[in-house]
Amino acid sequence: MNTPLSNFTRNLRYQLWRRGVAREQWALQLTEWLDCGERRAWQLLRGDQPRQEELRHLAERMKMKEETLQSDELVEQVQVLTENLRCLLDAPKRGGKKVLAEELGVQQASISRWLRGGRPEPRHQAAIKKYFGLPANVDLEIDPLFLELSPVGSYAQRAWLRQHADELDEETLRVLFPALERLLR
Repeated sequence: MNTPLSNFTRNLRYQLWRRGVAREQWALQLTEWLDCGERRAWQLLRGDQPRQEELRHLAERMKMKEETLQSDELVEQVQVLTENLRCLLDAPKRGGKKVLAEELGVQQASISRWLRGGRPEPRHQAAIKKYFGLPANVDLEIDPLFLELSPVGSYAQRAWLRQHADELDEETLRVLFPALERLLR
């Protein structure tokens, strides 16, 4: 959300998303497509530019021209606002459409309409950002949150931290706890 992505990085994430690859599997999918290590896959997803051979392999795999993958704005092929709303509502649950509608003071049908491509008024977009803990400078109509690698918004980030803290084995927790305690105090 903070660092502008190159067209290649945005297009790479978009192609993975468009193919229905779960975000947690993006790096794994790239390791298969490129026959590379997970570290290299994450580097590409985080913004490293591809080597010429990697670009060629990806373009072949995605059935597109290298120039298209590297330069075009493929995200423009979807309604970013609609996909962002779907992404936010699919994130760790805060009650779904019903609760969001109550919070915004709109009918649940309004949210359903927005998810089908309707456009919420600017005041509703501001309320949506507040509800999901998004920075005020995020533009839901332009910024493709659905392509972010990390959880989007403070609520989803907290849920991610809780889940991963609960999954730590005892030894890892023991080692990490002093640093986490210092950070979180």
